Amino acid sequence: MRDQKTRNILSAEYYDRVYGDYHDHYSTEHIHYGFWFENTKTHEESLVNTIEEVARHLKIHNGDIVLDAGCGSGGACRHLAAKYPIRVVGITLSDALLRAAALKSAAIKTRGSLHFLINDYHRTSFRDEIFTKAFGIESVCYSEDVHAFAFEMR
Repeated sequence: MRDQKTRNILSAEYYDRVYGDYHDHYSTEHIHYGFWFENTKTHEESLVNTIEEVARHLKIHNGDIVLDAGCGSGGACRHLAAKYPIRVVGITLSDALLRAAALKSAAIKTRGSLHFLINDYHRTSFRDEIFTKAFGIESVCYSEDVHAFAFEMR
């Protein structure tokens, strides 16, 4: 097992290199998987379904401060901030994803606020108890230390 710093560097390098492929061939908004329900008609709709399920399970309320741990290019953050009057912070290790999230979010109208930062969800730079809700859609599936993620999110 590699140390966390090495894993972070490799993860950032991977997304820096392949983000264009995700954008051009998977989705212009999302990198995560989609939930297909009986009435789902398109791939993009399946991706939004995933975000809606996360919001439903988190029971997002007005005024929440939500962390998206491994935000990709910020699609889930944009969706949530457009739908709810909440503050959403997305973190990633990739400079390319951070730039994409900021660029894609610059001109959209939201009910809430959006912020994107380079940060490691295993050990964030945030003070304790700043977020009322936190999630990681697909990013946490690839963590080699899910316990560290869970400990940081508690």
